[in-house]
Amino acid sequence: MPKIFTAKAKKVFRNIIILSMIVFGGLMVFGFFVYQRLFIFGEMILGKLKSACGCTEHLSFSMHPFIISTFLILGLGLLAGAGLLIYKTVKFKKLNYKFVMAHLKRAKPALRANLREVVNELGLNGKVVEIREYTPAVFCFGFFQPKICISDGLISALSAGELRAVLRHERRHLLNHDPLKLFCLKLGEKFLFFVPGFKTLVKQYITYSEMAADEDVGVGDNEKTSLAGALFKIINQEEQAMLRNGLALSFFSSVIEERVNRLSDASYAPVFKIFNRQFFAGAAMLVIILLSVLVLFKDSNAALATHQEFGSCQMPEMTITDGQCVAETN
Repeated sequence: MPKIFTAKAKKVFRNIIILSMIVFGGLMVFGFFVYQRLFIFGEMILGKLKSACGCTEHLSFSMHPFIISTFLILGLGLLAGAGLLIYKTVKFKKLNYKFVMAHLKRAKPALRANLREVVNELGLNGKVVEIREYTPAVFCFGFFQPKICISDGLISALSAGELRAVLRHERRHLLNHDPLKLFCLKLGEKFLFFVPGFKTLVKQYITYSEMAADEDVGVGDNEKTSLAGALFKIINQEEQAMLRNGLALSFFSSVIEERVNRLSDASYAPVFKIFNRQFFAGAAMLVIILLSVLVLFKDSNAALATHQEFGSCQMPEMTITDGQCVAETN
């Protein structure tokens, strides 16, 4: 199998990063404009705005109910979104930590002989943890110092060639820091659900990263047979039944259908439809929202310009005529 999916996975991940930076940059600019107006409206609500001599129009809710209400709602929405982002990030991290620690509690002090031999061969010394568990399980965990966790039940079920294929596959995830990448991508999936095509890009990366890890197993018939045998044994056991949906961990039995198709047909490549109905519906909704916001900003600027308190309306030049204050405004 030629190593084409490694390059594809890198390209998709780079596209996801660029798209995320554009979206977050836009949200920051949007938040800045909202903050400017919220500051003004907040002072208005607190009664701190003062009317200047000669100004007949003053900022009030009764004069601009739609503009003020909308910006207050947007401001509260931004604050709620920031709080939700922190909450979900902490909760998601705790969920991953709880899952990993539940398995590491059963870690063995030393690796069995056949596992240690393969670990030494692949240069994974200190990177593999064997746990006492009958259920076949193997996954890569850890953000900055990733490791591979494998159950003794799986080791007993695999042949030497199959065990080597499994560890080579997980080694690619380890070297590529996929647990950290998956954590970021799955968080992005939760918060950027409104971005057209983002979910498809995440699915595309996960698929390509698994197929890239399979490429590291080898291109010969023996390697293919070993990999297929390991997949068959694991998916027919209980690893798939584990509570692991949504976790930021690289499981060996992920993306089964595409990997099996690739093993049976070297020319197979998964197809992803980014430009589907959901993409265009989401894009249309974003355009409508952006146009509405632009109109709102324009109207709010025009409204604020009528109030000299905010610098958009020039201060009147005062003159004294017959003992009376006369204001001349431009």
